[in-house]
Amino acid sequence: METPVFFAPASAVQGENIILPATEAHHARTVLRIKKNSQVIVVDGFGKAYRGTIGSLSSRTATIVEIQNEIRGFGEPFARVTLAAGLSESFKFDEVVQKCTELGIKKFVPLVTEKSKIKMKAAAKFDNKLKRLKRVALGAMKQSRRSFCPVISAVMKFSDFLNSESKDEDSCKIIFHPVKQQRKSDPEKLLKNCKNVTILIGPESGFTDFEVEAALKKEFSPISLGERILRTENASPVACALVMYWLGELS
Repeated sequence: METPVFFAPASAVQGENIILPATEAHHARTVLRIKKNSQVIVVDGFGKAYRGTIGSLSSRTATIVEIQNEIRGFGEPFARVTLAAGLSESFKFDEVVQKCTELGIKKFVPLVTEKSKIKMKAAAKFDNKLKRLKRVALGAMKQSRRSFCPVISAVMKFSDFLNSESKDEDSCKIIFHPVKQQRKSDPEKLLKNCKNVTILIGPESGFTDFEVEAALKKEFSPISLGERILRTENASPVACALVMYWLGELS
């Protein structure tokens, strides 16, 4: 049996001990039925993890983990990958956050594009869901045995997002969109030694030609997902899985 993973914020670390939050303590005690002196791993959501043992486990007193050693980057991919995905009506962004967190994505950016069936005013309601999406990401982080909980950005316009992107020597930017054969990129060659990757996925109806050209001018490389049209909540995990495979994270 693998060592169970729990979450505790950095503020819960007190010297050589970690005080588990009430919800995590309840899960350990009631669901997993963990005993005193059991080995556990505690992650802080910022890339740091602690290996330790349960020092006390009680419904009346604090549940304490006694730290044995610290692990940095526990469960995290080598590259930092950002997913920027176009929004649509009835778009299940929580599914994207869950599945792509499990795959290793570190940042999500919901986008309003020209073909999005919602506009910025309507998208403002999306920001009210951020707390719930962060809980989804936290659960997926623990389930997939990661130590970093992804950042979920507020909704952005496609053009604003492009203008916010910078080009670094060790960064790669990909737009998944059907393109002419001669403009396709070699993804494995493109992503070799890449430390920062940005993935662009459109809504179900895709990007406009103008948006694709704008992305290409910002040095995004085009890659196709094939002849079949995928729903956005399916296209995003597929694209992320492919990128992680090309980065060597799934081999």
